[in-house]
Amino acid sequence: MNKIVNTQSNDTRQRLTLKDIVVALPKQLPVEESIDQINITIPMEGDFKVHPDIKVTVALAETGDDGEWYLLSKYIVDNYAKKLWNISYATLYLCIDEQDEHFLLPVFAPKEKWQEVSEKSLQEALGFSMEGHWINLSYQKNSGIYGYGESVEQAESDEKWPVIDIEAIMDAAFLGERYIDSVDNSILRNYLYNVDLMAKID
Repeated sequence: MNKIVNTQSNDTRQRLTLKDIVVALPKQLPVEESIDQINITIPMEGDFKVHPDIKVTVALAETGDDGEWYLLSKYIVDNYAKKLWNISYATLYLCIDEQDEHFLLPVFAPKEKWQEVSEKSLQEALGFSMEGHWINLSYQKNSGIYGYGESVEQAESDEKWPVIDIEAIMDAAFLGERYIDSVDNSILRNYLYNVDLMAKID
């Protein structure tokens, strides 16, 4: 390298070259969004699309008092399953509707033989959507089969998926005590109390 003289300080340094100073621009990291609340539903009206990758299989319980689903931690399932109300196992799929609203669509593991047909037909519909299609659902009550159609109006629409991890999505879906991870949860504590009380009466 050639040397140059800095006349202000009388220092001598090596002459710079581009390979010494050119750097790559840093990758811009996506800014994580926040979701205040997200519903759990199987939509029977309107069009929606299923995210191809974001899904999670969990244990859910319903108290029967308010029709709400509660998320159970693995610890609760492993230690209190025999005392708990009916536990349902479901795979929750992240979806988006025509209004860019996100929701989780549950596909429940069949408990009875007749439920297998319903679960299989719903899985088929979701699989078609995950290939990149907007769909709408219908349900045949007599046969228990879900039907689906491809949306023509939404075919060219670009969905706006949230930049957020699955943990944050689940937090938004099961707010407050709707996530049961210990016996200190008032919903579980009250339920266990009533179970023990009924056992004494019997």
